[in-house]
Amino acid sequence: MTLEQFKAIAKLISARGGVTEQGAMLVLVDGMEPKQAAESLGVPVQTVQTGMRRFKRALELAKTATQ
Repeated sequence: MTLEQFKAIAKLISARGGVTEQGAMLVLVDGMEPKQAAESLGVPVQTVQTGMRRFKRALELAKTATQ
């Protein structure tokens, strides 16, 4: 996922820019492992995984809507 795509999805889902979004960006855009992203942010890995799920689900919905 590109940073541009990530930002567009963030707008679609009204992401608030917290650690959940930051963790998702580290994984989905920067290619970091979820555990590493969680450690760098000082949060549980589940927090990062929650953000990843939200963004991936929104991306799939957007793809479906444009087919």
